[in-house]
Amino acid sequence: MPPSESAPLRFEQMQVGMRFPTSATFDAAAMDAFEKWTGDTSPLHVSDPAAQQLGYPGRLVYGFLVLGQLSGFVGRRLHQAICASVSADFVDPVYIGETIALEMEVAQIQPALRMVVFRASFRRDDSLVIRGKLTVRFLHDREGPQP
Repeated sequence: MPPSESAPLRFEQMQVGMRFPTSATFDAAAMDAFEKWTGDTSPLHVSDPAAQQLGYPGRLVYGFLVLGQLSGFVGRRLHQAICASVSADFVDPVYIGETIALEMEVAQIQPALRMVVFRASFRRDDSLVIRGKLTVRFLHDREGPQP
């Protein structure tokens, strides 16, 4: 059973095997905003006809847009944690309008460094589209008022 989403989890609450499921749907507006923000004008991402000419049914969702869900996971679910490293393998394309399920699983805990390694699986139904690893570092809580 996944931990409750009510409060971000602290380092001391992490346990190997914990799983965190979520999902996201990628629409044309998100694609257009990502294009504008990054300047990535690859025809595979911005043009249905160009993608179709290369054998795809339509525009491919930017892989890094999909990976952005990792940042959202850290910000929503973990208390005072930052991304330390990310690695990913893009296994299968994602298309506009598809809902992709993300499951994060705690694979390793490094107590001396306050680091947690997560396995990330992005799936369309039962088909893997991206697999990866996310390492996060939990910061120490500071007591007292923050500037």
